[in-house]
Amino acid sequence: MIALKSIHLGSDEAELIRQNHAQAISELQQMPSASLKVVGPITLADNVFVLVPHGLGRVPSLVIGGLPNGAGAAGITAIFHSGQLGAPTFDETKSFCVKANLYSTTITQSFGVM
Repeated sequence: MIALKSIHLGSDEAELIRQNHAQAISELQQMPSASLKVVGPITLADNVFVLVPHGLGRVPSLVIGGLPNGAGAAGITAIFHSGQLGAPTFDETKSFCVKANLYSTTITQSFGVM
């Protein structure tokens, strides 16, 4: 992210507007939506749980899968919480868990996390 420059404008009104904009931009840069990170591509064997490190240092507010590559059939990639529906127990601040189902082959897929 670009750091905001600290300058002083000529008039008090212009300076007030500059400070207001600088504060608003700074707040927007701190929001999770400003920090979307793409992880992958990840190789996923059919019907196998895979832990994927995300590097956020916190539990993601969103994990979304991109389009799968190399699919031999229509399938679905499911995202699991720790211990959910047979998924392994893991630290969600460090990784997320995915499982490719019904593709009939190994696929690669990237994920967006924030």
